[in-house]
Amino acid sequence: EAGFRILQARAQLGITRGEFFPQNQNLAGSYTRFGRSRETALARTSSALGGGIGPRFFDQWDYGFNLDWELDFWGRFRRAIESNADLLDASVADYDAAIITLLGDVATNYAQMRTFEQRLVYARENVKVQQDTLDIVQARFKASTISELDVDQASSTLNSTQAAIYELEIGLRQAQNRLCTLLGIPPEDLMARIGEGPIPTAPTDACVGVPADLLRRRPDVRAAERRVAVQSEQIGTAMSDLYPHVVIS
Repeated sequence: EAGFRILQARAQLGITRGEFFPQNQNLAGSYTRFGRSRETALARTSSALGGGIGPRFFDQWDYGFNLDWELDFWGRFRRAIESNADLLDASVADYDAAIITLLGDVATNYAQMRTFEQRLVYARENVKVQQDTLDIVQARFKASTISELDVDQASSTLNSTQAAIYELEIGLRQAQNRLCTLLGIPPEDLMARIGEGPIPTAPTDACVGVPADLLRRRPDVRAAERRVAVQSEQIGTAMSDLYPHVVIS
């Protein structure tokens, strides 16, 4: 959608540039071929008055051209061209903002997917440890060295961890589905496509420059600045209506 808005703004700029030149150009023409019947031609040729009637078939052409040109005496059309050029720049900045948002969402969901993947690894390792613990507790209970309460606590901890694994698997699948949607592909198991990997980490240092440079790199700020310029130029276009329009016809 953002890309097609660029094409729309570019086409509108072309229309506005065309208004700078003669706005109305009309060319009209007609062609008619006349023919007399053979009897009429023979009768008039044989009569005393038929000597100057001309050929039996003849053509008639009519054509004309009209042009209306409003001169850009007060800068009305020039400001409109500048306004649409700034609107095109704003649409390009909006496209950049959409791309940045898309890339940010892809990175966020990819990091969430890798996080769920790592949490599942830890949860499964905990299940193995807790299962071993439960086996030891049950053996000690059979030896009458501990009470049944210890067995119940160890079993409850194991069941809680196993239940958490199912929740983590659901979260992993949801993160994969969101990532597939952002990539424009049908939902699928991305692990088969990209394999396992670590959780991505951000670099320790980031070059941001001075605050003004950081603002200039933000496409939403650039788009807002261009729209301010559009409104300013539209003020100039509206002010030109206070003066007479000079038209050549």
